[in-house]
Amino acid sequence: YRSPEEVNVEPLDEQIDIFSYGNNLHSLLTGLWVYYYEDDDKVMQDYIKKGELPWIDPRYRSRSFGEAFLVRLMEICWFYYPHERPSIFDVIELLKDGIEWNKWLDHEQLWETEQWMPYLDQALYVQRS
Repeated sequence: YRSPEEVNVEPLDEQIDIFSYGNNLHSLLTGLWVYYYEDDDKVMQDYIKKGELPWIDPRYRSRSFGEAFLVRLMEICWFYYPHERPSIFDVIELLKDGIEWNKWLDHEQLWETEQWMPYLDQALYVQRS
């Protein structure tokens, strides 16, 4: 759906695409549209204006490192203020790092949530470009 700056009729830049990328991640991960539970466009716009993010099944946060990583990445892409969102270059680096972390955790056989959860924040750290 639309970024907060689009809904609020504010100046737009490439950061609207980062917000949209978060929406794409949501759809790829869940198989659902963002705000799938709401048909009224006005209500969806109000959600966005208030900074209310789409509902995500909590199981995605703990079932696997890959899913939890994508949930956290989409939330970073959904930061309300455009200047707080990562650049597309940061997103690419985060995705590359996430793949490497996932390979390492698999190699180390750290499959249980309590084993991989401490690494999630490290995998999502990037120096802003």
